[in-house]
Amino acid sequence: MKKKLDCPNCEDKAILETEPLKLKYKNKIHHILLYVYKCRTCKTRFTTTESDTKTINQVKKNGK
Repeated sequence: MKKKLDCPNCEDKAILETEPLKLKYKNKIHHILLYVYKCRTCKTRFTTTESDTKTINQVKKNGK
């Protein structure tokens, strides 16, 4: 996964960051990391299919 992407709002660089996320899935609370890109210029936050997959895979792994 790329560490930097062009921001879709201002075309500056957005940096991949993680932040804690508490998510309920199958009646269990999962503490995982959300992978999100944040633009330092315009403050836009966005994800990609790849970052969403990485986030969701944590729940699948912990849910077994």
